[in-house]
Amino acid sequence: MIFVAGASLLRSSIALTGPVAAANPTFNLSLSGTHEPEAANIWAVELPPSEEAGWIARSGTRVRLPDGTSALVLTVQIASHPRVLVLTNAVSAASLLDAMGVRLRELDEVKPSRGAILWSGFFLRVIRIRQVVETLNETDPFKTLIQYSSELPPGQTRILREGVPGRVVRTYRVTFRNGEEVGRELLSEDILTQRVDQIVLQGADGILHGSQLGQASWYDFCRVEGDHAAHLTLPFGTVVTVTNLDNGKTVTVVINDRGPYGVAGRIIDLCDGAFAKIAPLSQGVADVEISW
Repeated sequence: MIFVAGASLLRSSIALTGPVAAANPTFNLSLSGTHEPEAANIWAVELPPSEEAGWIARSGTRVRLPDGTSALVLTVQIASHPRVLVLTNAVSAASLLDAMGVRLRELDEVKPSRGAILWSGFFLRVIRIRQVVETLNETDPFKTLIQYSSELPPGQTRILREGVPGRVVRTYRVTFRNGEEVGRELLSEDILTQRVDQIVLQGADGILHGSQLGQASWYDFCRVEGDHAAHLTLPFGTVVTVTNLDNGKTVTVVINDRGPYGVAGRIIDLCDGAFAKIAPLSQGVADVEISW
């Protein structure tokens, strides 16, 4: 990183290379006003990591240069580049960055702010933020659903349906901070081939049977063919019969997810196709009995 300063600045920066005594610094240090110089006369120059420059930055004192110009020594870090000491007559963060030739993009962040007033010892950071849209052709792996049966010896399994992964095109908005990915937002999804979940029958002793009364809701993000549902505790693969208590209609579903959460009395969440078999989707919820 190279900055250009005027002749008076170059003379003053030479003085910064000499040693400094802790009790009697060789600089002419004095407070000055905070009026911003004319934009054309604002300058900034990177300093070598000298003892004197470091002393000024730590002391938080303005510097009076030999030609009478007031200046600051502060620390600047641009993106992930190393921190540098900078000597400048700028008053605000925005004018300093302009003098350094740092061009800010719309999403870039300046810490503490672009309009911050500078002082000696100030630490200014520029965080480069970039967003891109990325489209990927991805594999959609299948899930394995286990159905329990007392017809098989305990621990023995039999595959009822082989699983087949699907293919899906997903478009993401990807956010980078200083070149590192920090966020990925799904914008769209286009299923090319539907995945087929594998179904495994597993033998077990003493399969529990039971029933519950409560409400059923529905969700529309069912990427699996067939009637499935979410339950808080039933094992995945459990076959559940859902009966609408208002009209007597029933549907049989397989548990493959967890939920619903946070709603008192809600006991099962059906995929939209399954819910539509016992009540209109516009109804939202239905009073049901579930049995397994």
